[in-house]
Amino acid sequence: MGADRARVSYNPRQQYRSVVMQQGRVTLEADWNESQAIVGEQLRHETLDIIGPAGTPDDGYEIVVTGTVPAPPFDFTVSAGTMYVGGVRLVLDAAVQYSNQSD
Repeated sequence: MGADRARVSYNPRQQYRSVVMQQGRVTLEADWNESQAIVGEQLRHETLDIIGPAGTPDDGYEIVVTGTVPAPPFDFTVSAGTMYVGGVRLVLDAAVQYSNQSD
């Protein structure tokens, strides 16, 4: 079965800053997609400039040791919260205990 997909034209090496509408030209979904990709990449780079390669505003993803060390069973909990990694925001809604992961 075929799919109707827009071309992916965004290339970060071209260093485009925006997509400009042109009078009399048909607007394509690929133009919109590229514009959104440019804005998203700019926001990611700004976040990297402000926060750095990794950071958390609320101690999200903090590792808390819950088992006895070093005797087994060694276990830990990953705290709920927010963390920025590589300019991308990650959110963990609830704490996760290593030994009780679903995967």
